Amino acid sequence: MVLGALQKEVLARTSSSGAEENSEVRVDDFRSARFGMTEKGVLKSIFKDFKIPKSKIQRRVHPIEKTLSFNFQVNDLLPDNGKASLFYVFGFNSKRLIQVNVLWGRTTEEKPDPQRVVDTANQIRTHFLNHVFQKKGLAVNSKLPDGSVLVFRGVDAKGRMVILLLVNPPAKEG
Repeated sequence: MVLGALQKEVLARTSSSGAEENSEVRVDDFRSARFGMTEKGVLKSIFKDFKIPKSKIQRRVHPIEKTLSFNFQVNDLLPDNGKASLFYVFGFNSKRLIQVNVLWGRTTEEKPDPQRVVDTANQIRTHFLNHVFQKKGLAVNSKLPDGSVLVFRGVDAKGRMVILLLVNPPAKEG
């Protein structure tokens, strides 16, 4: 199983103007990396948040979209949830951070614990449900035609989106 999250498709730390629960959400950042940052700023944020040096971060250009991404793995991004792969994505034209993807499960670990992946999805969904997202675009636990589950989708007042998917990708042959 894979648990993925995206901002204008991203799993982001949510900001609020008041109390933690039931507050209007702003999707501005993921940990200390703020959307709109340059590569240099994001590299500093990754080091600050995870102590991952630039030399341990894979730099990839998407063959079709031509977007640049930084990719690395961390253990226990959330307590007791295993290894996660993080992808910081920069816009093709803007060259600034536009998206963060987090993957748990088969794409990250050889033998992941499926229940732990589901538990992580539920934990993150609960976190996001404690914030006020716009009603338009809000979705919780919706089965998609491909068999995956849209665990959570929320849009903030500026139109920035958080998507949390639970997907069971096909096993690789051979």
